[in-house]
Amino acid sequence: MLEHGEFYYDRDKGRRRCYCTVPSIKMKNGKSWRPASYGKTNKEAREKLEAKLIAKEKSLLVEAGKDSLASAIRTYNHRTAVIKKNKPSTIEYLNRILKNQIEPYTIADMLPQEVRHEDIIDYMRELAEAGVSEAMQKKAYNVLTGFFSNYYERNPFHNPAYGIKFESGIKRVEVAQIMNDEEIERYFLACEAAMEEYREDDSKNPDYEPNADLLEFLILTYMRSGEALALTYEDWVESDDLLRIRKTISRTVEGKTIVANRTKTQESHRNLLLNELTVALLLARRANAECQYKNFALNSYIWHSEADLFQPMSKTALTHLHQRILKLAKIDKHIRVHDLRHTGISYYLRHGSPLAEVSKRAGHSKQSITADIYSHVLDEALKVQSEREATIAGGHLPIFR
Repeated sequence: MLEHGEFYYDRDKGRRRCYCTVPSIKMKNGKSWRPASYGKTNKEAREKLEAKLIAKEKSLLVEAGKDSLASAIRTYNHRTAVIKKNKPSTIEYLNRILKNQIEPYTIADMLPQEVRHEDIIDYMRELAEAGVSEAMQKKAYNVLTGFFSNYYERNPFHNPAYGIKFESGIKRVEVAQIMNDEEIERYFLACEAAMEEYREDDSKNPDYEPNADLLEFLILTYMRSGEALALTYEDWVESDDLLRIRKTISRTVEGKTIVANRTKTQESHRNLLLNELTVALLLARRANAECQYKNFALNSYIWHSEADLFQPMSKTALTHLHQRILKLAKIDKHIRVHDLRHTGISYYLRHGSPLAEVSKRAGHSKQSITADIYSHVLDEALKVQSEREATIAGGHLPIFR
């Protein structure tokens, strides 16, 4: 099947015919229409077709009749693909949302004219109960909003998708998502054991440096994994013991992994002061790389792929390594790679690091975000601090003697 929104040309009775791949569209009068135009050249034919599409935009179907909501949205996506000249990746993105977030639910089988405001509220509640992320809920809602805005163009007050607000709730970290002190110790020991195993196993590729130290690094610095994977030795200012975090690993719509010259948020663009353990880890890492690789350079990745110093380690490889370490450490919790960040932040807060310092190092825009996400850790730390203060007071103030 050809991609929608693209233009194709052929010869027809000595003329150039330009047509688009969108399927035939049903008009208000019930007839079908497939956009096409003629010209002496491809350019002329295309210009005429584009003018025709713009002129016909208001004449295209805005009432779906007997079509279900899902079918009507698909038709609407095809139409806007032609009018707006959407890229194939945009069309694929919209169709994926339709397939995964709309079609499996009851609302998809309703007729568009029967959908009410309450139906969309119920649908959004279904998405939340099914565990769909808030970001994906908003994307699905935006698809519905775009469709119904066109559907009720002449009577916008009847738009059932209008006025639905999302709770901007911050997802708090649960105890099950982080490791306690004893589990962190076992996890670090497992990392060390795994690296030692790689060094002693002659059957392994001798040019491949094990990456279990990256897992330790993620806990020590509580960086996002994408930020850590994008680091090169140029980002490490050794004289000042700091890392310049300016990049992250990202994924294109087509699924290709790239290094983006940006971070998740503006606040994530930061300089990170390193402690002694982290500096020692990086020094050992670089010394090993300089000994093993003749083509070592400062622009090589600190954690690189197995085949190339100048390609970052993949997130998939990192996930597999993390799962192996969890198994070696005999940690039964369901802990993701991103939960290592939660584990590191929780550890430092639990042991008395100032909230302002931890929040800044984590790249959060506000201290309140850190406080909300790790509220249970702060409550625990406050309780310990309160008991410590009571002990101090009990030993020194006369009233407690």
